[in-house]
Amino acid sequence: MNTFANVPDVYFGTLFAVLLIWLAIIDFRELRLPNALVGLVALLGIARLIFVVNSDILSSLTSAALCGGLLYGVRAFFYVWRGIEGLGLGDVKLAAAGGLWIPPTSIGIMLLGACLMCAVMIVIRACFSGTAAIHQQQPFGTALCFALFACWTF
Repeated sequence: MNTFANVPDVYFGTLFAVLLIWLAIIDFRELRLPNALVGLVALLGIARLIFVVNSDILSSLTSAALCGGLLYGVRAFFYVWRGIEGLGLGDVKLAAAGGLWIPPTSIGIMLLGACLMCAVMIVIRACFSGTAAIHQQQPFGTALCFALFACWTF
């Protein structure tokens, strides 16, 4: 899919990239995703659908609902299974906002990419910090940001 079909799309893509990098840095440092920035990702996605992309808005809303719903389901399952919060609501909201940017067919690839990147981050942290890094909280939102942009670009 050629996402850079016209000049306005490049502007939207640049803003999308800046927001995702900003979110990734915050999540990596603080393990949180600010609602205001996640909201901007969603608003920018909606604006892009209205002004640039001649696509089915219902398809994008479906993708957003599926992304958010899948991650919320994983979050709820993990809480019931382990009794602790394994995934923050910021990650769920970011997935839903990012779903506006990718087609429904890319959801699985995006989630797989985010999980693989998070696994790589855990291994790297374990190499530098020892095996204790495996049991620490991980910034899944950081991995999700990079996976979202990769799926939107390709």
